[in-house]
This record gives sequence, structure tokens and C-alpha cells, in this order.
Amino acid sequence: MVEFAIALPLLTLVVFGIIELGNAWHREQVVATAAREGVRVGAQYNPSHIADTAVIAVQQYLHGARLDTTKFLISTNCCSTVPKYITVTVTDTLKFPVTSRFSPLPATKVVNITATMRNEAYAQ
Repeated sequence: MVEFAIALPLLTLVVFGIIELGNAWHREQVVATAAREGVRVGAQYNPSHIADTAVIAVQQYLHGARLDTTKFLISTNCCSTVPKYITVTVTDTLKFPVTSRFSPLPATKVVNITATMRNEAYAQ
């Protein structure tokens, strides 16, 4: 019983740490895929595209993944001019509510995901 009482809090912290890190990794992968989707849409040559086209593509992907799109900062250099490379950056804040209370780990981590693709207007 004494060994169990000593080991249980440590094992519980490890289990919650694995769960939170798994959720954070999954969210980071979703955000990276959303950034790639936005840059793909922005890189497709279409004279009617505006900067919001790439941002809307990112927001639609995040919404499809059931994430609140208002909590993300999305920026792009798309479509205002015709740059050689299109870049989309998505900034997200990952949260670790359980493990940060019981360990020296920070409660949040800011993640910047940047995707770059060559503009199709230059590919011709």
C-alpha cells in the first residue's frame, strides 16, 4: 500500500502528460496541414484571388477539424501583389492545464507554423 501511494501520483502525472502531449501533437499537425492547405489555395493562379482566399481556406480546414478559428492568428503574403513564393503562417497556443499544475512545465506554448509554396503564376 505504501509503495502504491508513492507511485500513484507519479504514474498519474505520466498518464496525463502523455494525454496532453498527444493532444498537443495532434493539434499541431492539424494546424500544419491547415497552413499547407491555405498556401496551396493561395499558390493556385487565379486573378480573382485575394488575400482572404488563403485565410478562408485555413479557417475552413480548422473548422472541419472542430477547432475554434477565432483562437488562431493567420497571416499571408498572398495575392496583394504577385509574389514568387506564397507564405501562410498560422500561430496557435497549445495548453497544458493538468501537467503544468504539478510539474515545472509551462502552461502554454506558442507554435508558429509556416508553409511556403511557389506561385503558379511563375511556373509558366
